[in-house]
Amino acid sequence: MSSNSKKILKKLAESPAVSVKEITTQSSLLNKEGRYAITRALKNLVKENCAEIYKSEKQNYAKITPKGKNKLNSLMLDNDTTLVNTSWDGFWRIILLDLPEERKSERESLRYLLKKAGFVCLKNSAWISPFPFEHMSNLTIFL
Repeated sequence: MSSNSKKILKKLAESPAVSVKEITTQSSLLNKEGRYAITRALKNLVKENCAEIYKSEKQNYAKITPKGKNKLNSLMLDNDTTLVNTSWDGFWRIILLDLPEERKSERESLRYLLKKAGFVCLKNSAWISPFPFEHMSNLTIFL
């Protein structure tokens, strides 16, 4: 996924809908490639079903789809620096989880997230970390 697409997804996640004009003219989204690259990236997101365009009489609006939210969350998880804060505040974080076998896929997803956040498994369902994880609340997790 291009850096323009990532920027657009982040922008779309900030509010329920964003005008297409705002996306294509906003200076923080524009790079040396310019307006064409942003427009192309937005069209690709719509084609991949990560964004939707709603047309009104005055202007068009873009909205992130559930697939786009999942893609954005995946991008956040793939970024090594997003989840791990390496400054210790003197407190330990312990998470105990107990999900039944019927929810195995959810349990595996949660384990993956804990590993990415710097947690270490002590014993089966006990995880510990010296790093704060409060900043992870912006990830959408459906358990």
